[in-house]
Amino acid sequence: CHYNQANRQTYRRFQFWHRMFARKGVEPERLQLQWVSAAEGKEFAEKLKEMDRIVKAYASRLREEQAVPQPPEMRHNAEESHVS
Repeated sequence: CHYNQANRQTYRRFQFWHRMFARKGVEPERLQLQWVSAAEGKEFAEKLKEMDRIVKAYASRLREEQAVPQPPEMRHNAEESHVS
């Protein structure tokens, strides 16, 4: 059946990308594969909520990592460069 063959191919691609992202340091939970039929609306909504939480947590960690305070002399120089 072409449906089963496509699912197997999708799963192989998913495994490939999962390994590739893991080598690059991407957290495994950021790439997920979930089989959901049209009759499983509740399961689909729950999966979307779960992924939303994962993405928000990742974005929050990125913001924290990028929010490194600058020394006072660096802030002063940055303010002067914006004055016209």
